[in-house]
Amino acid sequence: MTTRPVLRIFISSTAVDLREYRDKVRDAVLRLEDLPIAMETFSAQSGVPASECIRMVAQADALICIVAHRYGFVPPPEQGGDGERSITWLEVDAAKRAGKPVFVFLLDPKAPWNETKEQDRLTSEPPEKTSEIVKAVQKLKEFRAYLEREYTRSTFSSADQLAQLVTTTLANFVPQTDHAASNDKARSASAYYFAVQSKIIQNYTRTFVGRVQAHQALDSFLQEHKRGYFVVRAAPGQGKTALSCHLVSERGYVHHLIHRTGGRSDSRLILRSLAGQLLPLAGREETLPEATSELAKTFEELLPVAAAQRGRVVILIDALDELPAEITEEPPYLVGETVPDGVYFVVTSRPGERLDRLMERMFAIPHELYELGPLDLSEMRDILESRRPQISSAEVERIAESSQGNPLYLPAVADQLESNPAYDLQTLPAGIEGFFRTAIASLGLGNAILGGVLGLLSVARAPLSRFPTQQDHG
Repeated sequence: MTTRPVLRIFISSTAVDLREYRDKVRDAVLRLEDLPIAMETFSAQSGVPASECIRMVAQADALICIVAHRYGFVPPPEQGGDGERSITWLEVDAAKRAGKPVFVFLLDPKAPWNETKEQDRLTSEPPEKTSEIVKAVQKLKEFRAYLEREYTRSTFSSADQLAQLVTTTLANFVPQTDHAASNDKARSASAYYFAVQSKIIQNYTRTFVGRVQAHQALDSFLQEHKRGYFVVRAAPGQGKTALSCHLVSERGYVHHLIHRTGGRSDSRLILRSLAGQLLPLAGREETLPEATSELAKTFEELLPVAAAQRGRVVILIDALDELPAEITEEPPYLVGETVPDGVYFVVTSRPGERLDRLMERMFAIPHELYELGPLDLSEMRDILESRRPQISSAEVERIAESSQGNPLYLPAVADQLESNPAYDLQTLPAGIEGFFRTAIASLGLGNAILGGVLGLLSVARAPLSRFPTQQDHG
């Protein structure tokens, strides 16, 4: 059994305004049993040359860049700087040159802020500082634009949220060792695949049946077009992910299942995963780059090569609607007009603005929008009989009537029948909402705390911290 190595994580940011944030990040790194490298231990602002900071960045496994409302210290040439870029900018560039991952975290501009902003210095510092301050304000804008162009970034509104984002990011970070790079590049590339997806695919495909019409529509599209997008639109609970997992399992499509947790909405990590899957299809072995822009370039270069090698390549992206609202740019893994022949994208999503924007981009690309509707009676019968072979036709029809063809309803009823064979199907409520409302109704009665916890869990879109107990407080 292999253990995760201790990682050296360089924390780069301004100091005074982000002291609390840096402390939280450092604690998060330590909780993961990694080693934080921070200016608190070597003080980049008190005379240590920029070259020393750059040396330590090169020795680290990854760099965390945190940016708020200050540009920070600009090392002069005599200290190893260029008089233009801040020490944070120099450290980010050093990580890029050394091939180290850079994880960028930007303060939400709308977040409350009590510390001094760069522009606030115009009224709090002497007039002779005006030109220096104006330049710092402009350079901060340039630095943020550079980070947004080169890297996938996360936004935070508080120190606790930042610590949680850092924890999730580092927990899913798999460093590439020199041994892997030199002896088994293809294998090291596959290490960027999200392992949790294998379990999800297995769980969904174990009981999957039906959706013949969706398969036929996809096959017709692949036969009639040389390239393009097949977009599956469906309401929540209609089986988009189940269909995706079945296609991956049955046909071996290159794939990614988007989710708002575990790093599965991070464009850089998604590109690395997809490129890692494409490498063996393209017959290539190489080390994947770190920056998002370079990864996107590599991904697009691999597509036509893999298609030529295999005759056809299908990239499946499930749950586009799961991308967080703060990710406003177009996903770099959804190639636009440059989709080469032999390359197809299958994208699933709920209705919404993000899907509408994707469809607007498809005007010059062959595409089809497929509506994944409710299950038909024969499909529902197959699903129920796979769980309960002895089920009668009357029982199937009763469940079908109540379920309204919702795929989530059927296994829920099957579970109910397994735990209580005497369950009266005549009492089944209409629709999936009605079923789950009935199932949990008794749990919250007379128990405000339990009811509140159930409500919180039902709407949570990010991992929740463990609730503290009296023992936690000593």
